[in-house]
Formats: sequence, structure tokens, C-alpha cells
Amino acid sequence: HRSCRGGVCTMPWTGVGVPPTVTAVALPVTAVCPTAATFCAVYPTGTDPTVSNVNVRTGATAANAVVVKRPPSGQLTFRNNAGDVDLVADLAGQTLRQARVGQVDKPDIWHQTQGR
Repeated sequence: HRSCRGGVCTMPWTGVGVPPTVTAVALPVTAVCPTAATFCAVYPTGTDPTVSNVNVRTGATAANAVVVKRPPSGQLTFRNNAGDVDLVADLAGQTLRQARVGQVDKPDIWHQTQGR
């Protein structure tokens, strides 16, 4: 749980139980008690956000499932567009890319991490 007061906040990718072989994570992200209508974006730190992940009205609560690529910096950035908002995020799953010789486009394998 982080408060994102009119801008950005970060969360470490490393040291929270995510193996180094993971290529992306799935996070449920919830925006709680925003002081203004806003949107929030989640993206690898050091890159630019390309989409809004959660849109929320003043005083409301809104959630969305977010998948974020592995950040080279080891940090995820949560960007709040307007006002102040509390953001709640939880690691829900992770993807691993398994490569085999001669197979380039093997599907990702999802691993559920909650409830273990």
C-alpha cells in the first residue's frame, strides 16, 4: 500500500519474492479515496507509461488487473495523474519464458503466487 501524492511512487521488484527469471508480473491495482478524478499508470521505472491502468472518480474506489514487464531498473513506477490517491497492489502471478532450441514463440507459463 502506497500513497501517491500528486505524482509518482515506486515499488521494488527485487527482494519481494520474484525470481530473477520472471519476465512479467500480474498485479491487482486498486485506487482508493482519490481527492480528484484521476488515472493511474503502472510501468517499469525508467520507461514511459503507454496506457492508463486504473481510472477513478473523486472519492471512489476502482481496481484493475495489470501486467507489467520486468523492469531493468528493478523498480515499478506508479503514476497518479491528479490529486492524491492511495494505491494498493499485490503480486498475483508471474510469467516465465521457457526457451528451447528451435522454438522461438513458446507461450508464457503463469504461476499463481497467492495462497501458497
